[in-house]
Amino acid sequence: MSGSSKAPPWFPFYPSDWASGTDNFHGPERLLYLEMLLIQYIHGVAPDSLSLLCIKARLDPAQFTEAQFDAVAAKFSTVKSGLKNERMGKERVNAIEKHKRRVEAGRKGGIKANETAETGSNAPSNAPSNAPRKGVSNSQLTTHSTQSTTHKPNKGASDLVGLWNDLASTHGLSRVRRLTDARLTKCAVSIRKGILDQWQDIESEVGKSGHLRGDNSRGWAITFDWIIQPTNLQKVVEGNYRDRKGSTATPPPWRVKEVSA
Repeated sequence: MSGSSKAPPWFPFYPSDWASGTDNFHGPERLLYLEMLLIQYIHGVAPDSLSLLCIKARLDPAQFTEAQFDAVAAKFSTVKSGLKNERMGKERVNAIEKHKRRVEAGRKGGIKANETAETGSNAPSNAPSNAPRKGVSNSQLTTHSTQSTTHKPNKGASDLVGLWNDLASTHGLSRVRRLTDARLTKCAVSIRKGILDQWQDIESEVGKSGHLRGDNSRGWAITFDWIIQPTNLQKVVEGNYRDRKGSTATPPPWRVKEVSA
């Protein structure tokens, strides 16, 4: 699969639709169905045989029957390279397009902000979107200069914050509530160095790193201010924080309490 059609590491899940759509399934069929949907979302197609599905999903084939697989496969259509579920196909396309639009909008906003700064204009670099970001209102994203004047952030920075807050919501990380002047300056530098073009790699690496998500002895977790530092960004996209085979991360104290409660 080409990089241009790589799906983001998230997609919408509808519990009520899932419950009604799998009402006639037992535990094994539901597990097979879920694994096939996940594989299709990641790779574009699902396996067309029980043996191949068990290999890709690391399942024990002795725990399932061909009849169970056939019942699940009935929810898919046969294509040249495997099986496809129509609804998952649409959700996958929508997720990819939404991610592309957000990254492109942020990239363009960042370019306009940099052009304005280079010409020395005092005018706002770009008009922000009228629609509030997910989970962040326009008032929460206002900035305050040292002269106590208030202005709204450029669109490149607000799109970057929107991407971060989506990632933070997925992994329980700290969300951004306000764009300070210092953050705006760092965002402009980070956007100029390509953070928006690499955002999908960032999402993937955070998903592969327990350390970045807070599973370490200090309880430290990645933050917005940390990732917009170019040197930190480079280390993340190069996989320096990825979990290694055989490694055992020590969860922070607050996660230990949560598990044991």
